[in-house]
Amino acid sequence: MSGVEPAGAAPLIAARIPADSGLPDSRDASDGLLRLRCRARALAGMQKEAIVDAGGSHAWRLLCDEGPWLNGTDLAPFPLAWFTAGLAGCWLAAIAAEARERDVALRSLALDIDNRFSMEGSVLSGTLKAAADGVELQLAADADGSREELADIIEVALADRSCAALALRELLPSRFAVQLNGRHLDWPGEIAHTASPVDDPQAAFSELPAGRPVSPAVVVKQADIEAGSDDGGAVGLAAEQKRQVRVATTARLCDDGLAEVSVRCLRPAGSQFGFLLDLQSDDPIGTRGPAPLVCLSAGLAFCFLTQLGRYAEVHKLPLAAYRVVQFTTFREGAPYDPAVLPVDSFVFLDSEAGPEHILDLVRVGERSCYLHATLRERQPVMLRLT
Repeated sequence: MSGVEPAGAAPLIAARIPADSGLPDSRDASDGLLRLRCRARALAGMQKEAIVDAGGSHAWRLLCDEGPWLNGTDLAPFPLAWFTAGLAGCWLAAIAAEARERDVALRSLALDIDNRFSMEGSVLSGTLKAAADGVELQLAADADGSREELADIIEVALADRSCAALALRELLPSRFAVQLNGRHLDWPGEIAHTASPVDDPQAAFSELPAGRPVSPAVVVKQADIEAGSDDGGAVGLAAEQKRQVRVATTARLCDDGLAEVSVRCLRPAGSQFGFLLDLQSDDPIGTRGPAPLVCLSAGLAFCFLTQLGRYAEVHKLPLAAYRVVQFTTFREGAPYDPAVLPVDSFVFLDSEAGPEHILDLVRVGERSCYLHATLRERQPVMLRLT
């Protein structure tokens, strides 16, 4: 795996690196919004690399891979693992923050998330479409105070404090801008825009220093695919699709403001990856580990790039390189309102294919991305408290 230098025999999946981003620092924003930029590129095979920052002096450099169902090497978390780890961290952080404001001590807080996704249609005919099929959230909590007070803390936190809850509850359309070989194409849908021009991220990857591991390692592979599991085969590259994906996530709040998260793909069967997330850093992207929204945003970019690669392989498109600059914007803390902005993605492609084929590539890539599908529809969250 290229990109971040490996630590020992295992790949270094996440590293905090110095960065001169050229963006305004989100901590100085007067509107209370947190703006994240994710620059991501495809590497060899199904591997990807991302740099996520919020305009400060540091960024997180993250690696992604796919499991055997997409002919990946399974060395780093798959896109949905990054996203659901961020989802879990966001929910834990919101509940912990609400409890602190009420001066209620949490003795323990843990959760289980069951995410289900589906995909159906034809890559060749352009009818492929992904969908998110709901979220089941189970919370186990123990705190000073009554069960009723704890239940109210959780309800308020998930309704009014959690960026992730809002992202699932609101309709967040995706906007795009596309460059082919350095030339802008006329995107037929909603056009992405920011306050300043967006540069091709290729130079940023070549100029950034190699990462150093955070101690302890904040993203690790915890377990291989369980023996005897049905991996479903490499069905992800088939032209015709009708499949379901199920991702299981467990997380617990630690005493030091960190969260331990484990994610495994249950269908098709995949390996288990562990994340150590920073929920209370003064830096919005996290210092001792990536902040939850860093993982969530990176997962979205990784999933989109995976779909571009799948489409190009099935259609035999000569796609030499592809990368994206993605902007996601969140509001942190109460008072809270649906002020989350659409996801803006600036797509850069190097290819000998014609513009019409490239526009089809991006269009189908967005429609078949599980996580763009998650955000463009309202997702019901079924909550159970134990």
